Amino acid sequence: MKENRELAGKAGSAEEFADAIFIGDCSKCGSHNVGNCEETRGIEDVTVDRCFDCGRLWCTECGYELKKGDTGCPHWALCKNCAQEEDCPFVMDTTECPKVGTWMASVGLPRREEPTEGEEGDAP
Repeated sequence: MKENRELAGKAGSAEEFADAIFIGDCSKCGSHNVGNCEETRGIEDVTVDRCFDCGRLWCTECGYELKKGDTGCPHWALCKNCAQEEDCPFVMDTTECPKVGTWMASVGLPRREEPTEGEEGDAP
């Protein structure tokens, strides 16, 4: 709670506070100056984050670093072309989808690990 109060005190707006909590620092340069691309012309995707200092763009779902000219994460094309798109059992975490997992491995992305007992999400 104390950490959240400190973040709220440093944030200039509610959006900056949300970005600090949900995005965190840029993994490339360490900057706190980050946001999502929901209102970035040509991208308009809340699942793409950006660092305003170094320019890095990445997918919040899988961690893929977008390349110059990308308008979104390539894993969404897999979702769009999937027969289960409307009733996807992986809608809450697309990285758990076997097709997305195979693609992640092919581009060198690690699968996210689930919290173990005693970590975030577990009751004391």
